Amino acid sequence: MQTIAARTGHPHDHITFALIDLPLAVVRPHLLQDKTPPARATELVTELAESLLAITRSNGA
Repeated sequence: MQTIAARTGHPHDHITFALIDLPLAVVRPHLLQDKTPPARATELVTELAESLLAITRSNGA
């Protein structure tokens, strides 16, 4: 994560949130109910992380 932080200029805690905390927040309620996360979960996490870190697919890390 330090490499990503260095490449993007984002603070380490922002990278940690986007790559670890955010995905867990999306799937946790489903897993706690012993259910499969929705099919769109991966896409949702990707979109939110890109938005939070101001990454586009053309300039992304």
